Amino acid sequence: MNKRTTQLLFRAALIGTAGLLAACGGGGDDPVNPPSQTPAPPPPPPAPPTTLQQVTTFLASVDALWANAVPNSGAARLSIADDCFLDEGRTKAFNIADIDANLQAVLARDAYRIGETRSSVQILAERNTTNGDGSARREIDVQYDVTYRDGSVAKNVKATLISGSSFGTPGCPTPQVSSVLRLFGNQRRVRVEVRGRNLRDARYTLTGVARSPAVNYRRDVQFFVIDPMGNATYVIVSGPGPTGAGGEPFSFKLISPRLLRSAPELAGKNGNFLNWRDDDAFRVCRIAGAGVPVASVADCVGQGATFNNWGWTTATPDAAADTGFQSQGWTEGGTYTFAVYNDDGWKTVNGHVGRTPIATYTAVLGKLPYTFVEMAGTGPGADNFPRLTQPSDAAQIAANLASANPSPMDFAWSAMPTPADNRAFRLFSFYEFFQGPRSTNTGGAFYPAYRLNVDDYPGSTATAIAGKRPTPTFAEMSGKTYGEFGLAYVDRNNSVVVSYASFQ
Repeated sequence: MNKRTTQLLFRAALIGTAGLLAACGGGGDDPVNPPSQTPAPPPPPPAPPTTLQQVTTFLASVDALWANAVPNSGAARLSIADDCFLDEGRTKAFNIADIDANLQAVLARDAYRIGETRSSVQILAERNTTNGDGSARREIDVQYDVTYRDGSVAKNVKATLISGSSFGTPGCPTPQVSSVLRLFGNQRRVRVEVRGRNLRDARYTLTGVARSPAVNYRRDVQFFVIDPMGNATYVIVSGPGPTGAGGEPFSFKLISPRLLRSAPELAGKNGNFLNWRDDDAFRVCRIAGAGVPVASVADCVGQGATFNNWGWTTATPDAAADTGFQSQGWTEGGTYTFAVYNDDGWKTVNGHVGRTPIATYTAVLGKLPYTFVEMAGTGPGADNFPRLTQPSDAAQIAANLASANPSPMDFAWSAMPTPADNRAFRLFSFYEFFQGPRSTNTGGAFYPAYRLNVDDYPGSTATAIAGKRPTPTFAEMSGKTYGEFGLAYVDRNNSVVVSYASFQ
């Protein structure tokens, strides 16, 4: 064995077979004269983000906007919205002006949204089109859940986003062009909702004496139409529900509070409050006599309009009362159609026939209100409603309600118990409501009249509000003939529980 072979075998013992092959020139490169190298190709460019990734990134920016505080101006809040944004009857410009004009109330109302987060994002539809001016337009319909710090969750929230150009959007003279995603809104000219509600009414006279029955309970379905910008005069809603006296399918004719406020034809009629706000809810036109005021027989001019719900009231919240409500024909998951009109078809009975609505929308009744039995508990002192506990003296509340110079009061209440299905209800507002006739009415007439609804927002988990001073009677009123102090709880998914003390 020569000397070179002996050295190689010694190296093999140290570095293994692979090392030996390399040392011997088998399977390895020559360390002195390496072969020529071909440069490696550059890595491929990263794949463009998917639609879902783009949407998720955008929604994270919405979360960031609310991460530490309620946006403190209309412009800040709408900074992520397209200039053609329209949602629930409110344009971008209208929203900015309205928020800035009521900023302190908005900051208090929306404080529960601080720290909200979006999850379970889904893409429902994507549309890539070319506008009339040749510009590109992309719209994405999305769905997601919103989780709030107070433990409540809004499920299956839907939204539409836009990128590119919003040229050609109906009613928008100032389109925006940008490659980034923006909120586009649902583009509805009015807000329409169907809500299931449970109500508890602790009843007193105007001097604070308990009435008989002392407590009434109610289950109802509320039809919520809001038109802050004045796009409509009346709305016809139809879907599953109670039939009319002649067997007509369920439908309601709801008219604008603007008409109830000022239309000459409605002066002195039911619902003729002279200070209706532009963003108050539409009211259902009545009929003469009893029965469901279905749209075909509703008489807005002859009978006026007062309510926006239908249901069942009882002092005995038992199975028989639930049967009464169920017999009205409401359907959980039922779809309701809202035909929106801006003409004078409200002036005559069935006057909407042959008219063309300016828009038609739908809304779903997600949940029926809880049954009377579910909410009854073991009695009015232990039912499954939140209840006012302070002031404990109803006469004190009544005296302040009637006073020309009311004193501040501290209110407290029990929180709403967790319902059997574990839905998280949170306080929306502590509210005050009253109404009374105009002081110049003659012959004991109630209408024309005045009304007021004031919401305070002590916080979604609050159980007290200090120093609440009732609103004095308006100078134009002869006095308050009805008043309420109450609590409105919501589950963030269009179900409502209301508990209040009424004075009449």
